[in-house]
Amino acid sequence: MTFRVTLDDQKLMQCWTEDISKCTSEEISRAHVENRAWYKDIRRKANAMVDSRLAKEIGQDEYIEKRKVSNVDVTECARRARVIVAEITSREFVDIKRPGSSRVPPRVAGCP
Repeated sequence: MTFRVTLDDQKLMQCWTEDISKCTSEEISRAHVENRAWYKDIRRKANAMVDSRLAKEIGQDEYIEKRKVSNVDVTECARRARVIVAEITSREFVDIKRPGSSRVPPRVAGCP
């Protein structure tokens, strides 16, 4: 599976797959980092949109439409984050509970 990040909203995280259980830990870690980057980009664009609206550079109708798209992206980003964190947690639980396992589960940046 391939994950990639671009700053183009239409292409960002399009190569997402629902079944990440078959991904390597490295791929899941990369997906987690990319999803966080996507969320930061969504927030940055939302802030710029609000600034544009306050400066009267865009009208109310355009603002409302862009806000709807932004809200859909935030919802999808949060859903993907839950899937990723659930998989990471699941793998850590299995590693900790495995009899005779002396391996410390890998930590993923941004996860407790």
